Amino acid sequence: MSGIYTKADGLPSSAVTVAFRDRQDALWFGTDLGLSRLIPGPDSPQQQPPILISGLRIAGDSQPISALGESEVSGLILNPNQNQLSIDFVGLGFAAGEGLKYQYKLIGANEEWSAPTDQRTINYAGLSPGKYRFMVQAVTADGITSPSPATISFTIMPPFWQRWWFVILTLALTGLVAAAIIRNRVTRLIELERVRTRIAADLHDDIGSALSRIAILSEVTRRQGNVEAAVSEPLGVIAGASRDLVDSMSDIVWAINPNKDHLRDLIQRMRRFASDLFTARQIEFSFDAPGEEQAFENRSGPAPPGLSDFQRGRQQHRASLPVHASADRNANRKEMADGESCG
Repeated sequence: MSGIYTKADGLPSSAVTVAFRDRQDALWFGTDLGLSRLIPGPDSPQQQPPILISGLRIAGDSQPISALGESEVSGLILNPNQNQLSIDFVGLGFAAGEGLKYQYKLIGANEEWSAPTDQRTINYAGLSPGKYRFMVQAVTADGITSPSPATISFTIMPPFWQRWWFVILTLALTGLVAAAIIRNRVTRLIELERVRTRIAADLHDDIGSALSRIAILSEVTRRQGNVEAAVSEPLGVIAGASRDLVDSMSDIVWAINPNKDHLRDLIQRMRRFASDLFTARQIEFSFDAPGEEQAFENRSGPAPPGLSDFQRGRQQHRASLPVHASADRNANRKEMADGESCG
């Protein structure tokens, strides 16, 4: 047998002054307080020290624990503010004067066993929401551990704004708000489309027909044989001005018509205008609009109804530059050809 013996084992004093073994192999120890005899024998098998939870406090409030201790505590559901725990535990040693140490770990925060310590209370503060399992075991001086650790299983619930139902509710409300905004925007755009269509129809039907009537009546009156020359000329001016106003009104109606917001419509109108202008003056021309082929191939839909007159003017100006340059070049070519023939 081997071991360390102290007053807890029966020695009168820890200060041994003399030791002696007799013929029967008994050991005698002399101290300043008396004589002790030890009869050696085989070492008894060491038992594993059991471990028990003796106390539990959550956020300062004591929890019901058996007076004899418990080896397992489970099913604890804690609120977000109950994230401070204080745990008491105790191990049972069977050898006289045996000193126990303890190891513990908190699964969910630290997966490793702590270093052996003689403290029998552990505190945890500021734990995050989640699932945890506290485990503790006793360790003897010879390194023998408890047969099974004592455990405490608990769950700290997250705040309401981190729970699944709140996240789903927030996403649903965000989707509803976005849908309402989009629906309101689409409704306004549709109303604007209707207003523009109504304005275009009214201008074309009312003002256009009235100006056409003035132009026709003026022309008929001017062509009558009994009309004096002094009256015929003003009637011609009125008829010409009426026709010009009809053309201008046609441009305005076309510009505010939502069905004419495609780039291909602008290109077709410019081509028609250039044809009417240059053909009447017998000028050869070529029409080359940037992105013309792409405009006719891409028919994804109309441009936003809010396109301003300034933007339309810029588009018309940019697309018309190649037309004027081509017209001037052909006009110059025609003048040079006439000069050579005259020479």
